[in-house]
Amino acid sequence: MHIQVPYDITTKEDLLALRGVLTQHQGNCRAFLHLMRPDYSETVIALPHDLSVAPTRAMVVAIERLFGNGVASFR
Repeated sequence: MHIQVPYDITTKEDLLALRGVLTQHQGNCRAFLHLMRPDYSETVIALPHDLSVAPTRAMVVAIERLFGNGVASFR
């Protein structure tokens, strides 16, 4: 699971909400957070194993409610 969020407008509260979604959808799929910068560079953070997720549509919908359509993908 790869989650792309805008670095410059993502708040601590947003990240705490994301953690909540990930813990509600626990599974075996590793999660990676992509912090997207305005200059088109990014920082990729492998999230801890305890934030691995179940690859379900419900989980993607929950993440997209937080950050918008198209931010969550499986690779």
